[in-house]
Amino acid sequence: MNVFYPHLILLLPILMIFTVIFLAINKYRGYVEEEPIREVRLVSPALKIVKLLFSKTISSIEIIIIVVSLYLLTIMASSIAFYTYSMKTVDLENRPYLFDVAGVGNTISIIDKVLQSRYSIVIIQVYRASAFNVGNETLILYPLLIGCNRNVVLLDNTSMYIEMLLDLCGSLEADNVVVLNKDLGVLAREVGLRGVKYNSVVVANLKPLLDVELIPGVYILHSIGSIGGETIKLEDINRVALLKISKDNIDVLCKDGCDAKIISLYIDGVYEKVDSLESIIDEYKDIFDYIIVRHHNRGTIYSSTVIPTLESIVGLLVLFLSSVILLLSISSGLIEKLGYMVDKLWSIGISKEVYWASSVLTLIIIFSITAIPIAISCYIGWLNSFGLTAYLMISITTIIILSSQLTRKLGTVSNLPQRFNATYITESYVDVEKLRKCLAQSLHSDDFFYLSEIEVLENSRYFVLRLEMMYRRALSTIASSEMYVESHDNLWKYVIEVDIWSIEEFTPREMRYIKSLALSKVYGGLTSCLERSS
Repeated sequence: MNVFYPHLILLLPILMIFTVIFLAINKYRGYVEEEPIREVRLVSPALKIVKLLFSKTISSIEIIIIVVSLYLLTIMASSIAFYTYSMKTVDLENRPYLFDVAGVGNTISIIDKVLQSRYSIVIIQVYRASAFNVGNETLILYPLLIGCNRNVVLLDNTSMYIEMLLDLCGSLEADNVVVLNKDLGVLAREVGLRGVKYNSVVVANLKPLLDVELIPGVYILHSIGSIGGETIKLEDINRVALLKISKDNIDVLCKDGCDAKIISLYIDGVYEKVDSLESIIDEYKDIFDYIIVRHHNRGTIYSSTVIPTLESIVGLLVLFLSSVILLLSISSGLIEKLGYMVDKLWSIGISKEVYWASSVLTLIIIFSITAIPIAISCYIGWLNSFGLTAYLMISITTIIILSSQLTRKLGTVSNLPQRFNATYITESYVDVEKLRKCLAQSLHSDDFFYLSEIEVLENSRYFVLRLEMMYRRALSTIASSEMYVESHDNLWKYVIEVDIWSIEEFTPREMRYIKSLALSKVYGGLTSCLERSS
């Protein structure tokens, strides 16, 4: 189980993030809410909506509670996580007894740990063939380094192959010794490799080692590839040179790095220091890519890949369900705030679809920012991958639940008028010239329409404000709007009608969209001016 106390350091980056966001919101609030003319503006209205929503959402108590709860649930998920090694069983019947515990690693970088561990025999297969000067010839040979534990007094259950490896270790005890197959040993008394002279050449019959397998597909000697799941092993024993495991030999062979496989064999027996097999297994799990434990005629392979235990998965599901219940209980306040904002934004021409998409994008941005401390904690080891998985699951679920609740909330908001006119009735009177100037200022910096003309016509019964706006997203498309202002029984009635003129060919759906957008802009500007003047 992870130590809990380092997780408290997460509170510092969390506090810093919210502080920076709060300061940024206060500094740039004017750009978001009022958008003064002649100041830097965002071109896309959707981005302005996201900026507005972000500033309102991140400072709300509901989102702060959600984020803090999410952090706590993530820490809890990481703390309850337990892992077990993935494993499988193989049949070792009719195979020589070579080990009780064997470790296999695929990188030379672990050699120091291997030599410091408890072992009977260590074998290093170097896959980069080297040029050996054997007599007057240069031969390309695959180096095989072996070493044996000097603390071994007696080994149990050994086979002829283990005895052969122990004899080879004895032959390599001295420095500058190389063992070659008997067919090559007659060529020279001295072998050279990259400036190193091996002045003692031992001749031995190495052919019995060709077909020795630890488990199916893992050989004592080099395997050079695989086809269709079948391992291709080295077939020519004359292409193998045996060397002693030493720092000098490893430096010569792997000076610039090399591909290698390290095999460590532990055989139960009589040692100067007695160790239990369980402790050997635990030690090997921390070093090798996978280990094999032999039980008579069966072998169990433990991979270094760890998987969560059943208890951890159940705990994660319990935390997930708890987060859903908690989220449903505190999200209503946030949805109410978002719903209140859509009423205001709708009046200035923002559709529900754009608002919904902007809200979802805002939530994604918020949870992406709050994921930074989680990612850093996983990187430095304070949290494990289980905690990161919990954060992703809960945050994605939070976004889905909030967006679905917002969808239902937006369903209660009245749609824009399908007839392309609107009526506004009020008791307050606003001078028509003042209204004209207010509308001109309201529509002057619009992102969709450019106000090209606004004029006032009047007769004895009513006023008419006529507006012509050019649609910025199309060529020669004009939205013509007429606003009729008349008085009746101490009430003022404003009737807005919109029509579209264009040299482009639009589909009926596109025409309805432009008309609705133009109507909403004028209607929103009117309501804003009237409310401001009242």
